[in-house]
Amino acid sequence: MKRLVIDASVAAKWYVDEEHSAAALQLATTDPAWIVPDLFFAEVGNVLWKKVRRGEMEDVDAKEAVSLLYRLEFKVYEARSLIDSALKLALHFQCTVYDGLYLSAAMIEDC
Repeated sequence: MKRLVIDASVAAKWYVDEEHSAAALQLATTDPAWIVPDLFFAEVGNVLWKKVRRGEMEDVDAKEAVSLLYRLEFKVYEARSLIDSALKLALHFQCTVYDGLYLSAAMIEDC
């Protein structure tokens, strides 16, 4: 089975019609083993909250998106277990520690 570390911004596009949503949905149909840091769920929730706040999405739709998200199966890494590596990667690549968490998970999973 194909394994993929998926960023929250990509997963949010499954529920919000915006640029690159079609590509994100196509990726979802490949049925890989999804791998995420635990931060992923808060990040997706925050994207949905922003959409509601800006009037780009109804709150009922945001709640439904979260419900649908929790029906999917994910291998979840605790940020605590990734933070040392994430910080090193962030410093080296000049990215956020948040992004470093995803990179760290990908390195552990060799994907």
